[in-house]
Amino acid sequence: MASSPEGGGVTGEATRTPSRCCVTADAERQTRSEHRRVMSLITVSFPGGVAVDATYAGHTVHTDQPRSAGGTDSAMSPFDLFLASIGTCMGFYALRFCQERNLSTEGLGLTLEPLREGDGKRMTALRIAVQLPPGFPEKYRGPIERAIDHCAVKSQIVNPPRFELQVNGGDPATPSGRD
Repeated sequence: MASSPEGGGVTGEATRTPSRCCVTADAERQTRSEHRRVMSLITVSFPGGVAVDATYAGHTVHTDQPRSAGGTDSAMSPFDLFLASIGTCMGFYALRFCQERNLSTEGLGLTLEPLREGDGKRMTALRIAVQLPPGFPEKYRGPIERAIDHCAVKSQIVNPPRFELQVNGGDPATPSGRD
């Protein structure tokens, strides 16, 4: 037996009308779910050499490799682009923080420095330095740091998604020439 949602005692069945906050939360979850379905497909293509392009919503990002890795160095490498996405995401949060408070953004900047193990291959940390504009109010130093910390790219690294690789096409009966 459950209490009636109207508070009028006990009903014979365990039925409840969702509270307003639950309806709002459900609507927000559905909106996020719909957004995930809309933002679902990035197409990767290979324009030549070792260059790789990614296209999403009419925008194409070009990547290449440095000459030392067989590329023409015509664009950032995919890993450099990964680091740039972290920096630009954090930069966006810093910029919006200032804009929403009508604070000057002249002189606002951000640098991101990957710190690596001795062999230079594995990153051990990212050092992010934010340059605040001249005259930036002291009372906003902590709040802008917290705002920047909301970067969605960083959030995905801290709480990584599961990777699901699916290989399609080809002829499974044809040997690939590899052992």
